Amino acid sequence: MTAMTNNGSAEYGLHARDYLARTRACLAKGSPATLFYAAFELRCGIEARLQQYLEAQRENTGKIKQGWRIAKLARHVNRRFKTGDKVVQLTEVPSKGV
Repeated sequence: MTAMTNNGSAEYGLHARDYLARTRACLAKGSPATLFYAAFELRCGIEARLQQYLEAQRENTGKIKQGWRIAKLARHVNRRFKTGDKVVQLTEVPSKGV
C-alpha cells in the first residue's frame, strides 16, 4: 500500500511500518519541528494499524471499515476482540516465501 509523493519520483509508504520508520527518523533528528512531525507520523501509523486489524475481520461491516478517527477505531477493535482493560501484545507472523 503506497502512494506517490508530490514530485512523483519516490513512493510514500502508507503501511504502519512505514509510518513507524518515519517516526523514528524524526525522533533521531530531535528538533522541535521534527518532534512535532514524529507525533503526527505516529498517530497516522496507529490509525493505519487499527485499520489493518479491522480489515482482517471478515464480519465487520463496510461502515466500520470506513472510520478514520483513532478513538472510534479503537472502540471498534475493543468490541471485536473484547480486550477491556487487559494488556494485549500483537505480533506479526512472517509470511512464508518472502
